[in-house]
Amino acid sequence: METSTRTKQPDIDYQPDISRYKARTEWRLKNEELPRELPEGFPKKLVSPLVWEGSSLKSDEWVSTLTKADHEEIEEAVVYFKGGISDCSLARSKRNSNNH
Repeated sequence: METSTRTKQPDIDYQPDISRYKARTEWRLKNEELPRELPEGFPKKLVSPLVWEGSSLKSDEWVSTLTKADHEEIEEAVVYFKGGISDCSLARSKRNSNNH
């Protein structure tokens, strides 16, 4: 009689759950022999102008300052995304009429 081993899907939800992640990691470290080496053919080091480390970036290099218009556009998009109003232009006109 043949015995087949069926892999069980991990209990990973769409929203991350740190406690379940830690429990799953702990279980795998205790119960599985996890590979410690890179797969054959995988580079040991990446060398490219696209490779960076946090220490090589200036602290303000990736900081963007948003204007009031930027904030308003983001708010409109959130309202639209959440289904509050079916058209962003309606959200804008409604907000503008409330401000006057």
